[in-house]
Amino acid sequence: MRESDEPLDQAGGTEPGCTPLAEPPEVLFENEHFRVTTAVPGDVDALVDLHETCFSKHEHILVQLGRPFIHAVYRWFVSAPENFVLVARRGDQIIGFTTLSDRPYNIPMLRACKAELVKGFLLHPWAIFSTDLLVRLVRIAFKKRMAAEQERVGQIAFTGVDPRFQGQGIGKAMKEASLQMCRRRGLVAVSTGVRRQNPRARLLNEQAGFVEVPSRSTRRLIYLRLDLQNPVQEGTIRVSRPVQAIALKPRSAPSHILMVTAYYSPVLAATTHLMRDLAEGLAEGGNHVTVLTNGPSRSGAPIEDHPLLRGRIHRAWNPFLRKLGVFSKAFEYFWFSAFFFLRGLFVRKVDLIFVVSTPPLAGLPAALLAWMKGAKLVYNLQDIFPESAVVAGLLPGKGLIYRGFRKAEELTYKVSDLVISISESFSEYVQQIVPGKAVATVPNWVDTDSITPRSAESDPVLAEFRQGGAFVVQYAGNIGFVQNLENLLLAAECLKDYPDIRFVFIGDGNAKQPLETMARERNLKNCGFLPLQPLERVASVYNACDLGVIPLKPGAAQIAVPSKTWNYLAAGRPVIGCVESDSYLARVIRDSRSGEIVPPDDPQSLAKAILDYRNAPDRIQEAGLWGRDYVETYLSRRVAIQHFIRTFDRLLGRRSEST
Repeated sequence: MRESDEPLDQAGGTEPGCTPLAEPPEVLFENEHFRVTTAVPGDVDALVDLHETCFSKHEHILVQLGRPFIHAVYRWFVSAPENFVLVARRGDQIIGFTTLSDRPYNIPMLRACKAELVKGFLLHPWAIFSTDLLVRLVRIAFKKRMAAEQERVGQIAFTGVDPRFQGQGIGKAMKEASLQMCRRRGLVAVSTGVRRQNPRARLLNEQAGFVEVPSRSTRRLIYLRLDLQNPVQEGTIRVSRPVQAIALKPRSAPSHILMVTAYYSPVLAATTHLMRDLAEGLAEGGNHVTVLTNGPSRSGAPIEDHPLLRGRIHRAWNPFLRKLGVFSKAFEYFWFSAFFFLRGLFVRKVDLIFVVSTPPLAGLPAALLAWMKGAKLVYNLQDIFPESAVVAGLLPGKGLIYRGFRKAEELTYKVSDLVISISESFSEYVQQIVPGKAVATVPNWVDTDSITPRSAESDPVLAEFRQGGAFVVQYAGNIGFVQNLENLLLAAECLKDYPDIRFVFIGDGNAKQPLETMARERNLKNCGFLPLQPLERVASVYNACDLGVIPLKPGAAQIAVPSKTWNYLAAGRPVIGCVESDSYLARVIRDSRSGEIVPPDDPQSLAKAILDYRNAPDRIQEAGLWGRDYVETYLSRRVAIQHFIRTFDRLLGRRSEST
């Protein structure tokens, strides 16, 4: 739980002294999990660290001006007699804080920290463009004073809880302890501000008795005030044990979710079925869903959309859609980004914008759109850019362009209200880039109802895809630069003396033509190539083999998780992952007992693993059963959609009705 740091209007004040507190911290509340005490000067460094963890640069002017300024501010808050700081401690660790003042504090604070303020602007001149700062300077310049500020009205400035300890009642304990201190100091009221996009903070304050002051609220902030003149109740703070979470408000109306995805049915891409499943699942869960996506480059048969989504899917004609080449792809991404931003301006009453990380950096225009709409932004991290371009050999791993993309990537994570990644390793990566960022992990799923194990007798199409092979090794999906398909061709060359083993490549991509050329030059007659298949034939594709191969270039498994893996497991086919043994994909294959791991650049080891499976039919059947059981339990469409619905409802401060 985190409140806004936004101060109330400014008023004059005398510059305080900075005499350190000599007495030990006073304990205001304690249970078996944590205690709430007053802060002492020795806590300043820990408070600065926690402030940087709880607040990101895009939302907090203190962080924008740098650590020295933050340190000066907290040193002033702890030292000045008109202020008091409360901290939540777990052992010797500070896990929460709240800062308060007996009066409007911004002018005295800036006076006390003017040297660090000037240095902060010299080192970070772009901070002058902060919306928060501009609003504060205007208010200070005009010295607006409310009648209430002439009374003894305190202000809660900053409140934060370490993300690792949220949901344990720490915010509530600090809130009640701060009110206890306000009454003790003779204040008649206390005020604070919370961001409109933080309903949980508002709810916490309302539960403590705060009410909104509409005349002082703005488009971004809600100002709240609590009258303290009521008699103080006898007894102690009633937070006897940690709670899981503050109660969420029940739904008063369906949420309106705007989905931004470059690929949606009928366009064929790796994420097409995922986005279609998600949009339909959210709509079936009672939400209003609007989809902005690319459309087919040429007119074709009428598109049959889900009944709940008819008229709500807006497809833009994109002349560069799915064309090969780096420049064509860049123009495709630019065209789509411009479309969804402009079209999104006309979508009314949006509660949440869900944007997929394809195209790369689409989160930045989506963040601007979310800000203009007053909506939450959820960024779905499907791959890590620009690292994916570096691994593919499309971008050097250093230089100005790479650093620019890295900065844009970091900013994308920061401006998102929530990042939903497809693997634990991706989530850990985001936390490393932006410590304390809210991240959820929802793996890509597979429709276990449509993709089921099939035999050639029940599905005659399988024979077409097997191309006459008695033992078929298959790769199906995007044939791009991240996939190390040359390694699979070299393994096929090692096994060309086994006429019963056939290698089938199904899909399209920038690397397909060089791959076909390589197969012809090496006279690999045991290899066959087929185009990308329509969605209705996906189940047949992944059933038309005895063994699936997931080949990635060295390092790629750390930044990509091919969802085609789950399709093979759903079809009851074992897989060989050509990835590093410590990667997320390798852990899943091992944990599910559905295949084998070989080094990503070792065709001899791959050929040996293929031959071992070919010689052990019982092993193939056993691994297929284990894989099918794994995806049914953990990676089914139903499980994933329910996770998304619950996550969105909690982000919007609503009670989920899904079971």
